[in-house]
Amino acid sequence: MDITGTIGGGGVIATGPDGVAQGLQALLSPAYGTVGITSAGSLNAKGQILASVLLVQNSRRFARLVPINPCTKSCVRVAIQQMTAKMVSTCNTKNEVTADLIATNESGKKLAGVTIKGRFMDDYWMNKSVSGVTNTAGVVSLTHKGPGCVGAIALFVESAQKVGKVFDQTQGMLTKSIIPPH
Repeated sequence: MDITGTIGGGGVIATGPDGVAQGLQALLSPAYGTVGITSAGSLNAKGQILASVLLVQNSRRFARLVPINPCTKSCVRVAIQQMTAKMVSTCNTKNEVTADLIATNESGKKLAGVTIKGRFMDDYWMNKSVSGVTNTAGVVSLTHKGPGCVGAIALFVESAQKVGKVFDQTQGMLTKSIIPPH
């Protein structure tokens, strides 16, 4: 029986009857960058864990951690190339944040026609779904316009779909954040 829990502000798992607790952070795909796992709930029959994660600098969100395997053929890999934010002069000014993403296959060839879905989140309440389709250069820009003075804004890539391809969650950069300048 596998056991999950929280020790010292981090999610852990101990596998099997004699397993030693190890941090879930070490098992997280490097494609998720600086996402922190702050606590872990139970493990279900599919190997999924409901956890509290730190996706944006100061905001914890619930997420479902799922086992993933690397993709070696017919893959879609996504990387957030750049995030930009327009300057906010007052809290009445709207934020405008743009993230440029690129989709490639396993050999680095850029892929057109990939539907990429993600979420913009801020330090407080925002949880906005966005999606777009890559152009012939394999690039798509996703934009959020919303209230100013909400702290950091992050983009979290949830899926990348193209017929005959598998989304590889072990490569690329699937989350990034920016603090709009004042």
